[in-house]
Amino acid sequence: MNQVRDRRCDMGVRGGAMCGRVSVRAVSVSVLAAAGGSMAFGTTTRRTPLFASVLLVLIATLASVFVPAHAARGQGCGWLPGASVPGTNGLVRALAVLPGGDVIVGGDFTAAVGVLANYVARYNPSTSTWSALGSGTSGSVHALAVLPGGGGEHVIVGGWFTTAGGVAANKTARYSPTTNTWSALGSGTRGTVSALAVLPDGDVIMGGYFNFAGGVVASYIARYSPTTNTWSALGSGTNSFVRALAVLPGGGGGDVIVGGAFTTIGGVAASHIARFTPSTNSWSALGSGTNSMVSALAVLPGGDVIVGGIFNSAGGVLANRIARYSPTTNTWSVPRPGPIGSVSALAALPGGDVIAGENFTTGGGAVGRITRYNPTTNTWAVLGSVSGDVGDLAVLPDGDVIVGGFFNTAGGVAASNIARYNPSTGTWSALGLGTGAPVSALAVLPGGDVIVGGQFTTAGGLRANSIARYNPSTNTWSALGSGTNGIVVALAVLPGGDVIAGGIFTTSGAVAAKNIARYNPTTNTWSALAAGLNDFVLALAVLPGGDLIAGGSFTIAGDNVSAYFARYTFGSPGPSIATNPAPVSSCLNGNASLSVVASGTGPLTYQWQWQPAGPGTAWAALESGINLNSQGQPAFDVSGAGTATASIRSLSGATGSVGSFRCVVSNACGTVTSEPATLTIIVCACSPADITNTDGDLPGVPDGTVDNGDFQAFFAAFFLTESDPLRLAADIANTDGETVLTGGGPDGAIDNGDFNAFFAAFFGGCGV
Repeated sequence: MNQVRDRRCDMGVRGGAMCGRVSVRAVSVSVLAAAGGSMAFGTTTRRTPLFASVLLVLIATLASVFVPAHAARGQGCGWLPGASVPGTNGLVRALAVLPGGDVIVGGDFTAAVGVLANYVARYNPSTSTWSALGSGTSGSVHALAVLPGGGGEHVIVGGWFTTAGGVAANKTARYSPTTNTWSALGSGTRGTVSALAVLPDGDVIMGGYFNFAGGVVASYIARYSPTTNTWSALGSGTNSFVRALAVLPGGGGGDVIVGGAFTTIGGVAASHIARFTPSTNSWSALGSGTNSMVSALAVLPGGDVIVGGIFNSAGGVLANRIARYSPTTNTWSVPRPGPIGSVSALAALPGGDVIAGENFTTGGGAVGRITRYNPTTNTWAVLGSVSGDVGDLAVLPDGDVIVGGFFNTAGGVAASNIARYNPSTGTWSALGLGTGAPVSALAVLPGGDVIVGGQFTTAGGLRANSIARYNPSTNTWSALGSGTNGIVVALAVLPGGDVIAGGIFTTSGAVAAKNIARYNPTTNTWSALAAGLNDFVLALAVLPGGDLIAGGSFTIAGDNVSAYFARYTFGSPGPSIATNPAPVSSCLNGNASLSVVASGTGPLTYQWQWQPAGPGTAWAALESGINLNSQGQPAFDVSGAGTATASIRSLSGATGSVGSFRCVVSNACGTVTSEPATLTIIVCACSPADITNTDGDLPGVPDGTVDNGDFQAFFAAFFLTESDPLRLAADIANTDGETVLTGGGPDGAIDNGDFNAFFAAFFGGCGV
């Protein structure tokens, strides 16, 4: 109602140019690779949009592994205190899960959700509580590994520190969760420990940047026996640092794959990757290895190893930073021809193929390419290119793919920032007029419609602030209310069909919502998720139980400290409407009262909305005070726009229907919208002052207004002689000035009571 101003370029939001493409600061995250029963971690840095993609993978991984979907049920709605991972005041580098389900977290922090914890802490997902591991370590923790059972739970901790729990411990130590005590691993290592792997017999392989371990010469890699508390070298070690370790399962017999920056290991030529056999204490190369550093390893269920790094060949085969190695046959394979740029978005087709969006630069500028991968044949096919960047992909129920980004053509077809691709026919089509600025997020509703988010102000030629809805069946667009006043970076669909939007904004659909909000497609209304988040949202994921995980650069979620990751639960039911507002009529210049009765877990919030009469008009939020129509003219004077009962006075001067009104009721668990009620303006006799028409005629007929005509007619009648029958027009009250509205009325006499009553009514308006 109060007109929404264009805030594309004057938002003053931190983090980048709001009139151009999204730019947010670099953020460091830890990428997880599971290897048998142990876990290895490597640290990497990404910038949007790649950071958001990596962060979303981390959210999904951490949510499924560390935060059971049922843990928060029955706790009401809102942001869970301490439910985030990391939830620390610094970078998280390593995670390890204890047999009982608690999580050991290591990194560069000194506090975890308000608990003082030096570089390492323990998180209980069931109670969402944190605890310190004694006095922690004196420096950064880079790697964690849980030893197998037998003597109780024990954790090996590696990093860059000299004490652990107050005990002298050089770069590595052992922690007992049962007794909350620390012990040294002999004299430790002379340099950083950055990777750990636990062998089947319980011994630990450690890699990093060191040359001594337990007093034994050990170049960058060593073996530690927890049983005897002794160290041993792995042959002559490597000639450069080790970044990643992975233990082969089953037929691998506990062999270890080692990746890093080396070119020889154990005296054997091995280019950046090698295999260690503990039973014979021997090394072997993995073919010709890779031509540059290996920084990440992951073992597939069948035993093959996925290798990541900064190389462009593996085993003599062209490989763009990722390859697959078979320990059984000692052979490498690479998807051919594979991506040639950074992969910014992935989507799985119903038949099992994968669509990838990739971005790279040429002499002509930014180029995006859409490719399709067939897992059966291990081959890629180019589907087409776009004249810019690919931001996101979404698959429709019929298998077609929606591509969003920053481009003006797709597959040779003119398409403004968004397009549709049909895999069956290999054809592209535009989505109407597209959007007026880049698209950064897509989500498909259960019915097949697509929610589109970005930093645009138009979609399909309609006004749509940063978010819009597209109907593939009719190729039409619609706005999501007044949208947001900033940028939508991430979208997620809840099980019931509601949409969560995250990004950089402070309002959604005229509702105050800090960087995250909930949209109901059925009612086209928005609601806040409690107090929201205090900084950018870059990624969203929905847990199987329906709870939401958000990731970004925030440190506060609702009223809780929650660094970078947070969890929101929808445990309790949302509000419900017990009594809907009823249609009402009001006199010109009169007040109409509209009420709704709702129930649900408090506090409840109320927002009245107005839809002007006429086809195709949109709902708009009312504010207490003077509200303007779309032409900037006064429409209503409202009080109680944010309460269960609103008083509305029409200012347009028109009679008949002035539109419909409804109330949106919200709490932390959801939102519900009342049935609409119409307001009709009618001409009323404004007793007692409305005694004639505007011309002041005597005798006259009430015309629904109190004006100078009534003033003139009253005084003309008041001073007529007593015998003049027209004098009775001034008889509107009894001697005490009481009218029919206040318990009196005409008494056959013209006196000061009528005089006083007229003036009270004249200055009080209709209905006095």
